[in-house]
Amino acid sequence: MSQILTYPYAAKYSTDVSTYRGQVKDGQNGSLPINDEIHRGDYNQNTGGVSWVASSAGSDNMDNAIAGNYAFEQNSNGRGLYYTVSTSQNKSNWSRWFDLGADGGKQDGDTLAGQARSSFLSEVTGVWFLFNGIDTTQTRDCYARVEHVALRFIEGNSRKIRIRKVTEKIGSIGYMDGLRGSTKRVFGYQLDEAGRKEAADKDFKLLGMRIQFQVRRGSTGTTTDTIQGGMDGLRFSLGNATNTLTDSTKRALCGKGNTPWATWDANWPKLELEGRP
Repeated sequence: MSQILTYPYAAKYSTDVSTYRGQVKDGQNGSLPINDEIHRGDYNQNTGGVSWVASSAGSDNMDNAIAGNYAFEQNSNGRGLYYTVSTSQNKSNWSRWFDLGADGGKQDGDTLAGQARSSFLSEVTGVWFLFNGIDTTQTRDCYARVEHVALRFIEGNSRKIRIRKVTEKIGSIGYMDGLRGSTKRVFGYQLDEAGRKEAADKDFKLLGMRIQFQVRRGSTGTTTDTIQGGMDGLRFSLGNATNTLTDSTKRALCGKGNTPWATWDANWPKLELEGRP
């Protein structure tokens, strides 16, 4: 039996990994409110109030992550979408960012392409995922970190892209908290009160999200270490300026996550609602 896909599962997701896994279904076959695209940020970009930086060192698994829906599902390889560096360089860190969802790489204020796909869900204010540093060496001050995360929107009917960093922690791991080893942590952040009000007042519709991983080797010596940061089980949550939305006061019926903007803009009252097995 199919169910209508609603966001969020409750007022917010659980910060316990096992409970989170039970709340989150695998996000495959277009069952997320954004399109299953990933853009590699292998260049620097200053937009949305954040300096997004990219190191040339290291590698990532973006192509495989796209093919296997690794960021969206609770990924069987454990790492999800990841960035990794193997190095003996001392007291150093490296970063790389990724856009998930359509029109990746565009800056705040750019115009959305007419064929960019999403559900264009309104009142999305939070981002959730499982963060890991599974391959990271567990000595010599080696850690993986989440450096920045932002929601990507389209503003009302203007077709202008808006990028807003989420700054209020509602999950279990915070920005720049180091992680390594087999344990995963629930990352959950939302826009601050002013950001939630802006999202409502300006009718921001969800396009996707942006994440910047940082990996660090802070010790000394000549040993080559691997540092890896990854994410899977990506989800979004709803909110308003006063945090009065709950699972009993409001739920959102979500449209198909791969609807082109031009189609949505012309036909949104008649578009399909999304279901999943």
